[in-house]
Amino acid sequence: MNNDAEELIRKYDIPVPRYTSYPTALQFEQGFSTACYEDLLEQIDRKESISLYLHVPFCSTLCYYCGCFTKSTQNYELLRTYVDALCKEIRMVSETIGRRQPVNLIHWGGGSPNYLKTEEIKEILDLLRESFIVQDNAEIAMEADPRILDQDKVNAYAAMGINRVSLGVQDFDETVQKAVNRIQPHDSIENCVSWLREAGINKINFDMMYGLPHQDTRIIQDNMDKVAALSPSRLALFGYAHVPWMRPRQKMLEQHPLPNINQRYDLFAAAQEKLYEHGYHAVGIDHFTREDDGLYQALLEQRLHRNFMGYTTDRSKTLLGFGASAISSFSGAYTQNAGDIPGYYKAVNKGELPLLKGYALQDDDLRRRHIIEQLMCYSRAQLQDIRPESLKIYEADGLVRWEGNTLYVTEQGKPFLRVICSAFDAYLQPKETRHARVV
Repeated sequence: MNNDAEELIRKYDIPVPRYTSYPTALQFEQGFSTACYEDLLEQIDRKESISLYLHVPFCSTLCYYCGCFTKSTQNYELLRTYVDALCKEIRMVSETIGRRQPVNLIHWGGGSPNYLKTEEIKEILDLLRESFIVQDNAEIAMEADPRILDQDKVNAYAAMGINRVSLGVQDFDETVQKAVNRIQPHDSIENCVSWLREAGINKINFDMMYGLPHQDTRIIQDNMDKVAALSPSRLALFGYAHVPWMRPRQKMLEQHPLPNINQRYDLFAAAQEKLYEHGYHAVGIDHFTREDDGLYQALLEQRLHRNFMGYTTDRSKTLLGFGASAISSFSGAYTQNAGDIPGYYKAVNKGELPLLKGYALQDDDLRRRHIIEQLMCYSRAQLQDIRPESLKIYEADGLVRWEGNTLYVTEQGKPFLRVICSAFDAYLQPKETRHARVV
């Protein structure tokens, strides 16, 4: 790392949103009415293909780094109760829409969706196919914990039509795994990949992390070598966000050495260099893909998008989220379900949509959302009437440059892309603590 990079890190390593939406969920309003949510559902264009997200907020054990809305349990009856509630919500939403809407993508997120029994996953997918028109070429993706994945499950998933699986790998090093409470030997990941490919599921993602306890450049480079040897079609490389005031379980990591800011910068740079050596291409701020992966093709063809599931090829204007805390996105609004599981149960068991809050976008929001998405996807955006003063500072520091009305993020500026996007965020409060730091 050179002195210029160190100076930029000191100046710009601040907490800002990941911008999977704009405005962010912090701006969603409690007063958003159920009637408005129902109107949004009823007004979906009957010809529009939509996307569905299913949130399963349970894991068999908790990883200490986890910042997600999830809980661990060994009482499987809690999961069965959740499945029943999820099915009730799906029926209510479908009935409110009033017809079987076409669906081109289904994504299972968590938590650990594969913690559910196989027959319960089938039960939910069968209900979705009954309630919606799931297209023959629809992508059905699942996030999976490799520790509780086996060949029988994989074969069953393939038979159900699941055609993309994202494995939560995070790190291959045993010392790091012990520190974060996620023991999964390399052989177990290798077995999962083999089972998936044998079952015909060739769209395989890895979720990896940097900034975990004990990680150094040697470990991170070894991780990327092991990733390349298993050859997933794409991987996400997320920076660990240490927010113990929000997720108290993360305090367990403080007994171990955590990389400092400069070391985190070096970890990402080392990982990126290794991935380039192995033929992967960068997509956005934290994704890497093989050349034949659809996400990379979307980048080249300028069809890339960003939503609550991250970078995607999905063009749907409507994403319906099911489950506790799930967020739905419409062309002009967002809604979010009750975040606490008891509150979610209370609503659906009364036959009510489990709405907690929402947000209706204004014209200015739509303009800013488009700029932020363009920057997050392509590191450039055309600007007309919105030109924040802070762009002059970024330009002076070599983070951005201009060509006419088009703002380009430089190679030096790409590690700070979220900061640049925050210049267009009309709602971001100074010293906001509920977001991850940039580096």
